[in-house]
Amino acid sequence: MPAIFLCNRTFRFYEQLPIFVKFCASVRMDACGKTTVQLGLLGEQRALEHLLQQGFQLRARNWRYRHWELDLVMEDPDFLRIVEVRMRMLPSRQLPIETITKKKQAHLIRAAGAYVRRFGIQKEVVFDVVSVLVNGEEFIIEYFPEAFYPLGRM
Repeated sequence: MPAIFLCNRTFRFYEQLPIFVKFCASVRMDACGKTTVQLGLLGEQRALEHLLQQGFQLRARNWRYRHWELDLVMEDPDFLRIVEVRMRMLPSRQLPIETITKKKQAHLIRAAGAYVRRFGIQKEVVFDVVSVLVNGEEFIIEYFPEAFYPLGRM
């Protein structure tokens, strides 16, 4: 089974990535020698671990609807949580949470509506953000529950 090794961790979900993403991973490198795709996968994994420690359950990861994607779909006893993971390398001009535009919010809301309809979810849906700042080998994770609210219908 193919795998990718990052910081002494093995990620077996790498083989599920489309071919063009794997190709891009071999092209774009950061200063630490990791590709942007590798850093993205590692940051998303760290965010997931943080949320699991908070007591949430994972329902879906990288769930796609049309050309939109939900990074993490988590569940707690009261809510279905749509979690957008944003990552930036330090130094950065913007905090990761500042990069979520109204357009991105609208895409997340539409994709969440599709998820709810497809799986018959009856819980209230909330939109959370996990901000991941990378400083060398250190990951600084900040969780923003209910970061934004959908206006209108999903």
